Amino acid sequence: MYRRLPPLEIPTSYTDAAMFVIDQCKTASECTLSCQRYKYYCEAVVYDSEGKTCELHASSLLNYTSATSPNNLTYYESLCAFTSPVRSNDCPDVNELGLKDCQEINERGFRQPGLYNIRNPDPNQYGCLAVWCDFDAESGWTVIQRRENGDVDFSRTWADYYYGFGNYSGDYWFGNLYIHELTDIASSKLNIVMRSWEDVEVVANYSQFSVGNYAERYKLTVSGYTGNAGDALANHTGLAFSTKDKTFPNNCSQTFEAGWWYATEGECFKCNLNGRLANSSYSDEYNAVWEGENFTFSTALKYIVMRVSRDG
Repeated sequence: MYRRLPPLEIPTSYTDAAMFVIDQCKTASECTLSCQRYKYYCEAVVYDSEGKTCELHASSLLNYTSATSPNNLTYYESLCAFTSPVRSNDCPDVNELGLKDCQEINERGFRQPGLYNIRNPDPNQYGCLAVWCDFDAESGWTVIQRRENGDVDFSRTWADYYYGFGNYSGDYWFGNLYIHELTDIASSKLNIVMRSWEDVEVVANYSQFSVGNYAERYKLTVSGYTGNAGDALANHTGLAFSTKDKTFPNNCSQTFEAGWWYATEGECFKCNLNGRLANSSYSDEYNAVWEGENFTFSTALKYIVMRVSRDG
């Protein structure tokens, strides 16, 4: 995980430091993700917002800082897993500790939103799993779904939803396999935030949230609703997950071109957060939707995030 270090600025001479890769990146988040791919070599990055370039460095640039650099340069450095704010040779990265989820990362004192590595929750797999963590005053949240760009197709196969797809810096689905494992190891809660094209934001919280295993077809269980969105997801509790190539037992997933916990008979859904993301204030039956206190089936959503955390 990499954090920005304001108000430090990098002088034009900083390139004397050990730069080993330069990439083209649209955003600073993509730049730090690029550094993540070189986890054993990359210590710091410099992102140029004008040229959209990302420089990866093998060592800290703190000794190169000044107040003379252009405003378009932003510096990020890896977080220390223990107490020192600056990484040193005897300070391992938080990503190397094998922590089990974003809540444990939060308990270690890290509260900078971003990409982390956790111990793979699947007992049949070894190594680490990349997750996006958000934090608030009490919890570390693992983001299991995000919709904000509309550039990722959510009309996917069972295998795609099983392992997950998309881009951590934009739209993605975490993967039913990993959502199940995370919610199976401990009692979990769910937080959903949605924003319409009219910039109305609503929240749905569930004190109990779990997803069943493969044999249960990743059955959804939710309860304990609070918030201002309306309890639309309660209508889906007990339902199996469906995709366009595996429908249980209806064809709602094929009709609405998304994977979701669709109803087995009658109306397919009260909410469908994996439907198409609307690109304007107009919404049709194929778009992502939540029917509740402030939103209706005709409300066009432009932002959605689903996050889980251990309950205590």
